[in-house]
Amino acid sequence: MLIEKQVAICLHNLILHDTLAPLIRRLIELNISFDICVPDNIVSEDKAMEERWQEMFQDTINTLKNKNLPIISQTEAAKKKYKIAFYPYLPYLVDVKAEFNFKYLYGFAKPEFTFGGGAVLFDLIFCASTYDQAFFETFAKTKLIGPLKFCGYKKETKSSEKIRVLYLPTYGSHASIEHCLPELSALPSDKFEITVKLHHGTSFLEPERVKLVKDNFNNVFDHKKNLLELLNNADVVLSDTSGAIFDALYAQVPVLLLAKPETENSLEWRLAQEGIVLVHQKDNLSLKTLIEALHENPKYREAIKASMDNLYPVKPEKGLEEIINCIMNFSNSINPEYIFAKNNIKIFFSQKAAEIKNLEACLQEARKKLAVGKDISLREAIPYIFRQLIKSCVKKFRK
Repeated sequence: MLIEKQVAICLHNLILHDTLAPLIRRLIELNISFDICVPDNIVSEDKAMEERWQEMFQDTINTLKNKNLPIISQTEAAKKKYKIAFYPYLPYLVDVKAEFNFKYLYGFAKPEFTFGGGAVLFDLIFCASTYDQAFFETFAKTKLIGPLKFCGYKKETKSSEKIRVLYLPTYGSHASIEHCLPELSALPSDKFEITVKLHHGTSFLEPERVKLVKDNFNNVFDHKKNLLELLNNADVVLSDTSGAIFDALYAQVPVLLLAKPETENSLEWRLAQEGIVLVHQKDNLSLKTLIEALHENPKYREAIKASMDNLYPVKPEKGLEEIINCIMNFSNSINPEYIFAKNNIKIFFSQKAAEIKNLEACLQEARKKLAVGKDISLREAIPYIFRQLIKSCVKKFRK
């Protein structure tokens, strides 16, 4: 199959587009051919949830088409071959045929997922900070590029008589919406201006939460609102485990976490330990008191700046040119020994993933046959799984 375009950019929502927007603009300026590949098919036992995911994908396709960008669906992408594919992580919702796979940063939050072993499948990983580089250089070659979405960013905050609070909740079980809503909505409107930007997962997958937030606040934005615009006019950011807190800190906006970070030694945990961010706990100071402290005490902004300068030693404008150089280098001169070795790693990883998937299927089958309506452990199901594997091996031997 001939290579039709040089670059494939794989994403499934508009937040990821915002992350790579400077790169997309630069590819256009340099006339480097590319497609933006978006999934168009997801299968789930929960049909209502499946429809909501499909709605997210279609919304992404429609919005980017309106920007006159080269958008294709997963189905169309499967018919093409690219030199380089950019992914937020692997395995991913879109799988394109490419000679090389590059990783771009999806976020720092939830390190158990963000820094998973799938990173070994990448030929190159672009890192925003020294923090993610310390993880990823274990798996593959890395390049430090800074927080790309901030290319050309200049904070232009207008003064306000009120304290402008930007609430950035995550979605799913880690979301703080129900937990913090009573205290947050009770803040006096003559002193506080509350703006909420919903997580893209909430926008599409959690209609009850969307209604709950809109019933309690006037300034509510969905995933389409650019985060950097909101940070321009924010005095304090409130959040939980959303990766947006790191964007807020880079924009020099103080952050108040609404729950103590669960993962020890995660970046948010470290920043809380160092006092760079504050944590609101029910048995501690009130939400109002903490917000006022962050807004009025300049020492927090000074500490944030020093911490961010250390965390992000590379400016995104320089990082953008580094990405372009890497695209050119991988397109023109990679030795065959490297390609052979990397392909062996990918084959090994794929085989192990397939074996795990097969074991999971055997476990599900064992649960159905041995204990209908009752959940059993892997240990209890091992004898059944072993028999199934023996049968499978016998069949292969006979063939």
